[in-house]
Amino acid sequence: AYLPYEDLGYEEALVEWLANPPEVKPGSFMPNLGLTAQEIDDLIAWLETLR
Repeated sequence: AYLPYEDLGYEEALVEWLANPPEVKPGSFMPNLGLTAQEIDDLIAWLETLR
């Protein structure tokens, strides 16, 4: 199945997902947390430290 973010890079897809999971994957159990762009950037930066 084609996912709307397949053509995006890892970080871009993660930004889309964190911004609005139900829009990216309808039926997803992850709710829209209402994160700001800054919160998303900070979360991705933190996740990168875990690699």
